Amino acid sequence: GSTIIFFFSRMIHEKGFADKEKAVYREVVRQNVASAVMGVLTEMEENGVEFGTEELRVRYSSQL
Repeated sequence: GSTIIFFFSRMIHEKGFADKEKAVYREVVRQNVASAVMGVLTEMEENGVEFGTEELRVRYSSQL
């Protein structure tokens, strides 16, 4: 929410972020993406939505 607005505002109106800040945000973004993907995969499983290929199903199962 508001963190994203602050982040983009700073990118547009200032010179960006120091390397240390980038590292912190990078980890936050990775965690958010991983959480979102796991949420989608969990919903797929709970609602009986199948993967397009067996290879994808195996890859997902090995990540749990």
